[in-house]
Amino acid sequence: KLIEEKGKKIEIEYTFVIIPTTFEHDGEKTIERNCIKSIEKSFAQAGLQIEQFFLKSDALSTALLEEDEKEKGCALIDFGCGSTSISIYQKNKPLFTGCIPIGGKHITADISSLGISFENAEKLKCKFGQALQSAMKQQYIIKVPAVVPDEEVRKIDTQVLNHIIETRQRQALSPIVKQIKTHNVEHLIMTGEAAKLRDLDRLLY
Repeated sequence: KLIEEKGKKIEIEYTFVIIPTTFEHDGEKTIERNCIKSIEKSFAQAGLQIEQFFLKSDALSTALLEEDEKEKGCALIDFGCGSTSISIYQKNKPLFTGCIPIGGKHITADISSLGISFENAEKLKCKFGQALQSAMKQQYIIKVPAVVPDEEVRKIDTQVLNHIIETRQRQALSPIVKQIKTHNVEHLIMTGEAAKLRDLDRLLY
């Protein structure tokens, strides 16, 4: 039997996780203070109070890592749009966190310098891109519209395309690989939209 009653008061207990811009320096984790103030002000206007802020690295590790992975030792690498970050864990504690301001959009921007639009550069990267040029099994010449409609169609060599991708990725991963070797990490977990790039894991070893 369905009983209809009007509620007088509803109480909800929940955790709201915010991941603001973070900066890492020598392993120290800090949060952009202006971002915090802006978020707190917005919630205060709605009559809400934030109990705690979580760093992105902490939120990702909670969501993606098992306790035994953090206990035995692992590195969580997040390949984002605007940056690439790493968090290294051992004995269930964070040993190191770092962030490199190079991400997927920077690679796409490099490709667009060939005279094509950012949108077409992104499509080209996703369909033909490889992080390791030497792993290419077949070479293609791809015709892509130029940025200016009146200009001739651009002919993009996939050898050139993947040379651009590998060069930028090695720049981003160089300090990350250094930390992986320094801490003797063998178990790597990759996440993030830009982690879909083929052969990316082979640049980490």
